[in-house]
Amino acid sequence: MIYIELFLLTIIICFIIDCSGFNKSIIKLISYLTHIPIKNPYDLRIPFLTCSLCTVWWSCLIYLLIKDNLTFTTIAFSSILSLISSNISGFMMYIKELLTFIENKLYKIISEL
Repeated sequence: MIYIELFLLTIIICFIIDCSGFNKSIIKLISYLTHIPIKNPYDLRIPFLTCSLCTVWWSCLIYLLIKDNLTFTTIAFSSILSLISSNISGFMMYIKELLTFIENKLYKIISEL
C-alpha cells in the first residue's frame, strides 16, 4: 500500500511542478512581494521547488519518515520514482494533448453537422 501512496504522491508532485505552471506563479509572487523585477522567470531557481526530481525525492523521504516506513526497499522505490518523474510528467502532458486533439476533432465533427 505504501508503494501506491508514493506513486500517487509522485503524480501529484509532477502535476504541480511540471504541468500546472506553479513555478511561474511563485516566481511572479516573489517578484511582486520583493518589488524586484524578474525578466526571465527561469533565471530564478527556488531549491526543491523547480525540479520535480528533487521534489519527488525529498517529499517521498519525508512522507516515509512521517508514516514510519523508512526501509531500504522504500528508499529504493522512492529513488526510482524520482528518476522517472520527468517521464511521468511527459506522459501526463501527452494525455492532455491527446484529449485536446480528441476534443477538437469532436468540435469539428459537430460543427459540420
